[in-house]
Amino acid sequence: VMRFFLAETSQTREPSQAELKTHLQAHADRYRQPARISFDHHFFQGEKAEARRLEAAQALAANQPAKGDAFAHGKRITAQSRTRLEQRFGPGFATRVMQLEVTPAWIKLDSAFGRHLVRVNDKKPAGIPALETVASALRKDWLKAQNRRQVSEALIRLKERYTVDRP
Repeated sequence: VMRFFLAETSQTREPSQAELKTHLQAHADRYRQPARISFDHHFFQGEKAEARRLEAAQALAANQPAKGDAFAHGKRITAQSRTRLEQRFGPGFATRVMQLEVTPAWIKLDSAFGRHLVRVNDKKPAGIPALETVASALRKDWLKAQNRRQVSEALIRLKERYTVDRP
């Protein structure tokens, strides 16, 4: 009960940018982001999928429009992690796509749903994000940590002031 009361009544000041930066460095694993990839793709399904993919690849190589089938998650996939790609495209696809480099070329890949032509537009390596990107979460975590520290210190001070006699 006392811990709850102290937590509710403690006053924590706002952190400085330097304190947030230090907190980010001290807890880097908590904020680490996985590698992410962005790509465009054309999707083909059905018994003539491979022939249609070949036609589309030739059209795209000649800077002509290509027509594929509708795909549930659209033609443009933006900033997705390997885990998210596995959920959207099925096992194996994410591993193959994550190995591709940014290129203007269209690459043939297959997923659990059918055949694709994929062009990678952007890749972001795994790592610690910029302070500005996670500032809100950092602030909340810092305030929680400071509150816990204040409560612990207050409990220690209370224990020093009082003795408990047990019969």
